[in-house]
Amino acid sequence: MAKIEFLSTSELDPTAAVRVELLSKGSLEEPLVSLDGASAASFGVEELGFSGAESTEVTIPRSGSVPVVLVGLGDGVEDADRVRVAGAQAARAVARFETVSMVIGSDLEDLGPMAMRYLTEGFILGSYSFNKYRTNPDDLAKASQVRKVTFVATLAESIGAETEIALGEAVAQASCLARDLVNEPACSLTPSAFAARAAEVASSSDLLQVEVWD
Repeated sequence: MAKIEFLSTSELDPTAAVRVELLSKGSLEEPLVSLDGASAASFGVEELGFSGAESTEVTIPRSGSVPVVLVGLGDGVEDADRVRVAGAQAARAVARFETVSMVIGSDLEDLGPMAMRYLTEGFILGSYSFNKYRTNPDDLAKASQVRKVTFVATLAESIGAETEIALGEAVAQASCLARDLVNEPACSLTPSAFAARAAEVASSSDLLQVEVWD
């Protein structure tokens, strides 16, 4: 799985190929940064079946120069899992784009920089695919093309963002490592190969030690 760079800024990334904004139910009439101050309702998203319900999304083909993907948060964001699910939903919706601007809107402001942690976790896990042994071009084309995600947040929401994003990356990458190991065939992930992989992971941190018993 290719590395994705996550950043935080106060403005939309002008180089982003797509924008993402997350909305809870009841927020369709609010002005959105991703839509240059227009509301989702003004684009007729309700007629397209989008209400902001959890695990739903709709794409507005063009707002200005780039498409905008709206992702539903449901009735609220009182738990981290709901935000992770939204991050994963967004990842799948924008998989064909290399650069993404994701707006941390008013529905997530109570979470502060932790919103970026949970979205980072969800986005990485939602982008995951195991392609090590795939050779079919059609299968490989389905892998996420995203290489950069820029979170757009207010100054208050951005305090501590770098730390929270790093935590989200660490947790999600650990999950991806576990998935990689599970997906490896037994003829490849032998006991000695597994031990070598564990030693490799431990060598990246001064806080980890590995002792291999033969």
